[in-house]
Amino acid sequence: MKNLIFKEICNEEVLSYIEKFFNYLKVEKKYSINTITSYQSDIFYFLDFLFKVKEQEINKNILENLAVSDFRGWLSSRIGVHINSSNARAISALRSFLRFLKRHQLINNCEIEKIKTPKIPKTLPKAVDKIDIDSIIERISKKEKLSSWHAKRDIALLYLIYGCGLRISEALSLKRKDFDNNDFIVISGKGGKQRMVPVLEIVKKKINEYLEIIPFKTDKNTNIFIGNRGGPYLARVFSRLIVGIRTELNLSDKITPHAFRHSFATHLLESGGDLRTIQELLGHSSLSTTQRYTKIDKNRLLSQYHKLMEK
Repeated sequence: MKNLIFKEICNEEVLSYIEKFFNYLKVEKKYSINTITSYQSDIFYFLDFLFKVKEQEINKNILENLAVSDFRGWLSSRIGVHINSSNARAISALRSFLRFLKRHQLINNCEIEKIKTPKIPKTLPKAVDKIDIDSIIERISKKEKLSSWHAKRDIALLYLIYGCGLRISEALSLKRKDFDNNDFIVISGKGGKQRMVPVLEIVKKKINEYLEIIPFKTDKNTNIFIGNRGGPYLARVFSRLIVGIRTELNLSDKITPHAFRHSFATHLLESGGDLRTIQELLGHSSLSTTQRYTKIDKNRLLSQYHKLMEK
């Protein structure tokens, strides 16, 4: 994996360390492209900060002699520009990078372990109301004629994310062969962890309606969702569509493609689904992650209770 953005600020030796680290994330850790890109950005901005402060190319000696003050200076430079969650992620990326270098006996510097990760307020996942989901689907149909393959593609993708609780990256990585068994699909989630997810009849119907009219030649190894010019459909394009529609309909700015996955979990819990099943369907490695949805359900119950008591 080539990391060209580092070439202007790092010498060849450090560039080789960076390349080894990102190959490790991609091949061994099986991180998603989005995660790797985030790590790349975070590590670059730290090294770029050092490059400007030290006024020289980043080399092995600089990395070996990093001090707590270097990390604190870098964090200070981010005040007012980045929120705590971004800083926490950046520290995590740097910590992973330096631990990797130590484990492979390339550089031994543990100063970042003395830096506390900023506290991140715990936020509850925001589900999309069923009535809003219907409104979004209706608007997609109106934005482009319902008979057009673009509209059918976007509707099929929304049904798949909501009906199966998928991450947008998981849905867009699916190929036609993944639907050979119509009753379920096998999803490769974070860290390469696989899970089996049932496919509802309405989801199958919407996908088949889309596949029947796409204007491009496809085979079993072709991605299900095709972009306007025949290439892979990109997450950011679908995200822009959802943002545009929620703005037109004056809906919550919390409505994103990922919010439909939250809706899947929330609505399943409200219908009597148990946490263990929801955990498996979402691909959460820890039940504590899934338990956040019980708080949402309790909040909804309390809200309804107070409304009744006020009458």
